Amino acid sequence: MSENSGRLFIFLMDLAWRCRISLPALLTCSMALLGQACVLHINISTRTIREQQFEGDSSGDSSESDASSF
Repeated sequence: MSENSGRLFIFLMDLAWRCRISLPALLTCSMALLGQACVLHINISTRTIREQQFEGDSSGDSSESDASSF
């Protein structure tokens, strides 16, 4: 059993050594892209909410429509 676990340990350490540059680079790039996607999603959602608010205020006098909505 100890021989198999020793081979497994050597295999995992070899794999980690071979991926020491590519894996962190892949993770960094993917997190940067996901961050940009989240910012884009938040901006699109905020723009949609603003457009809905402006479409609702088509009466011209926003104080009356705000008072009647409460």
